[in-house]
Amino acid sequence: MADDYVDTGKVPGDHAWHTGVEALWNHDGYSVLAEYVRADLSTRDDRDPTLGGWYVTGSWVVTGEHRPYDRKAGYARRILPQGRWGAVELIGRYGHVDLDDKTVHGGTMDGWWAGVNWWANNRWKASIGYGNIDLDRFGIDGNTRTLLSRLQWIY
Repeated sequence: MADDYVDTGKVPGDHAWHTGVEALWNHDGYSVLAEYVRADLSTRDDRDPTLGGWYVTGSWVVTGEHRPYDRKAGYARRILPQGRWGAVELIGRYGHVDLDDKTVHGGTMDGWWAGVNWWANNRWKASIGYGNIDLDRFGIDGNTRTLLSRLQWIY
């Protein structure tokens, strides 16, 4: 049994180059956000592993609102409900993490998540979602299922 989901343990690092690319498409009540990250490590023992991961998230605001994009901050803001009963958003996400390369055996993880956000007003959001994560580490396969609920006040 693996103690952690993914974990490289101690790697005798000298330095690392991190690369990340993120993209957002946002139109009316639909949005897709994707990100890819990579770390090229230079180690004192010349293992020099490359580790990385990515995810894709899609959402649809069923009630028709959109997620405004803030060009100054460089990200999409929260949904501002227009109707009396708030806004409903459906969300799905899939991601992959790979921490296995050469002599580093941190494991791999693949997971998906689906949920619903209810934006009650400009300050309150309630969420519920379900996720499924598959783990492969040290030749051990594992699976975790998650049910998450959240009540959030946005200041």
